[in-house]
Amino acid sequence: MLLGIFRVLLGITAACLVAGAVQVVFAYTPSELAVAGSDRWQIAGLKTLESATAAALIAAPLLLLSGIYSEILTVRSFAFHVIVGVLIGLAGFIVVYAGEVQNEPTIANSYGIATFLTTGFLGGIAYWLLSGRFAGRRRTRTAKVHGTIVRSTTRTTEVTSAQSVNTDQPTTSVPTTSASASS
Repeated sequence: MLLGIFRVLLGITAACLVAGAVQVVFAYTPSELAVAGSDRWQIAGLKTLESATAAALIAAPLLLLSGIYSEILTVRSFAFHVIVGVLIGLAGFIVVYAGEVQNEPTIANSYGIATFLTTGFLGGIAYWLLSGRFAGRRRTRTAKVHGTIVRSTTRTTEVTSAQSVNTDQPTTSVPTTSASASS
């Protein structure tokens, strides 16, 4: 469980850092950064951290809910995490748009929307790579009890006789219940 919590927090951190980097790449084009000096790179690095912090303020609570959901229900789907990332990116766009001042330039244009959707897409991929694809993973325990090999997870217990371990005979999978677990 502690490993799961650490994994979710690591995924959230990575998604927010990726979001910050994507926002900076949309502000400073790669061609600008390619010819830029070290001063421009330092500014871009600081802007990445600032953007990651701003992304964390908006996205972290939503990512935490998504992480808890995927851990509890063992949702490891790439598509799920990317879609959640895009939806969080869209939520970020709405929050920024709602905070705009009247009679000022607006973010509501195709470039602004593309920035936030790309941010969410790549943030979702980053989360999935570090955390989402391992969601709900249970450790398997193997023990030898009276000549029988028992493999146990939190969902099933697999019992195999010691003679059939190295043969092609099928194994039996027995669901654990509270009644059989207490016997």
